[in-house]
Amino acid sequence: MADAPDAPHTLDAVLDAVRVVLEARGAKGTSIRRVADAAGVSIGTVQYYFPTRAALIEGFLTHRARWLESSITEHASKLALGAPLPEVVDQAARMVFRIAREHRALVRLRMLTILEDGEQSPAAHPLFLLDQLERIVALLGAPDAATVARHRLGAQTVIFAAARYALVSDEEMIRLTGARDVAGALDAIEAHIAELARAVVTNRG
Repeated sequence: MADAPDAPHTLDAVLDAVRVVLEARGAKGTSIRRVADAAGVSIGTVQYYFPTRAALIEGFLTHRARWLESSITEHASKLALGAPLPEVVDQAARMVFRIAREHRALVRLRMLTILEDGEQSPAAHPLFLLDQLERIVALLGAPDAATVARHRLGAQTVIFAAARYALVSDEEMIRLTGARDVAGALDAIEAHIAELARAVVTNRG
């Protein structure tokens, strides 16, 4: 049976240790023992909060997703919601890519867990902007449920494309876009994602 946490070590210390180990060794190299060592606590202390490695990774993602929500909300509040709809969608798509790129370590880890589990947990929602997705879809003014669903699927496609492009290496980005440098490649990919998002809006079917 796992031991109760030893003062003064806290859940925050354990979660911070998960971040340190993930950055140093990646998801495959992250274990309860290594997290315990990094946090300076016993294995039992880590297991008190997270009984398994899977629970440890999921717990960390849940914690970081909640932290990320504030960043997403802040960015979304800056969208020009009174602007023409294609412009709003363009801005939203660019926002998605920029946030995914900025937090690509979290996106990469979430992608890995989705591949392993075959589905997204509720904790994944902030990482994939699903709350903002619903907000954006609502702006499309769909006349019926079928159209709402079609727009939601299209927007989700944009989000996953943005997440995937956020994970490519600098070298791969340059090869894909034919740009001269990383900054140009990022601009090209961002513009491509925005174009894809606008296509979702104009194909109102």
